Amino acid sequence: MGETQWAFAPSGNIYPCERFIGEDDDDSHRLGNLHTGLDRIRQCALLERKGNRNKACQQCGLRNYCMNWCGCTNFYMTGHINLAGSLLCSMEKAAIQAARIVGMTLSENDNELFVEHFMNYLHEGTSQVAVELS
Repeated sequence: MGETQWAFAPSGNIYPCERFIGEDDDDSHRLGNLHTGLDRIRQCALLERKGNRNKACQQCGLRNYCMNWCGCTNFYMTGHINLAGSLLCSMEKAAIQAARIVGMTLSENDNELFVEHFMNYLHEGTSQVAVELS
C-alpha cells in the first residue's frame, strides 16, 4: 500500500489503494498526481504508519494467516490504517476456521494436489491453528 501498490483515479491522482479513491475529492490519502509526480513526503508518512500495531494481534498465533495488515480495511473499520478492529478479528477467525475445516477434509480424502499446494504456504504447524481456534 503506497510502496509497491498504487491506484490511479481518472483525474490522474495517485492513491495507495483503489479503495481510497472514492469520489476523488479528498486529498487525505492522495500521494500525488501523474502530471506532478509522487509526493515523497506523503508517501514516507504513509509508510511510517502502515502495518498492524495492535498488541493483541502481535501475540496471536493466527497472525500469519490473518488479513489484519490491510490498511484500507483497517481505516474503514477503525479510522486508522495501522489498527485492526475487533470485527475484522472475528471475521478472520471465522474464515480461518472454515479454511482449516476445508483443508482437513481435503487432506483426509487424500487429495494429494491440495495437500502439497497447501503445505507450501504454511509457516507454522496446523496444530498451532487448531489450538488458537479452539
